[in-house]
Amino acid sequence: WTFIPANDGVLTLSTTNSTFDTLMALYTTNSPTTNVITFSNLVAVADNDDAYDGVTFSKISQTVLANHVYWIAIDGFDGASGV
Repeated sequence: WTFIPANDGVLTLSTTNSTFDTLMALYTTNSPTTNVITFSNLVAVADNDDAYDGVTFSKISQTVLANHVYWIAIDGFDGASGV
C-alpha cells in the first residue's frame, strides 16, 4: 500500500486482530524524482515483528511528513498467512 499524508504528524498502523503472526514495515524513497520505485531505492523508516512480548500482531508509530510518499508492507512471519 502507499500513503501520502496531507499534514505532518504521526502515523500509527497495527495488525491487531489478524489471524496470523505478522511483520510490518514502512518505507519512503531516497530518490524522490524517480518514477520507477525499486526495493533498492526504498529506505526503511520503521518496522516491527511483535508489538510487545506475548503477542503476534505488529504495530508501528512513526512521524511522517506531509506530501511524502510512504509504502506499507505487511507479511507473515516465517511464511504465515491469514486474514
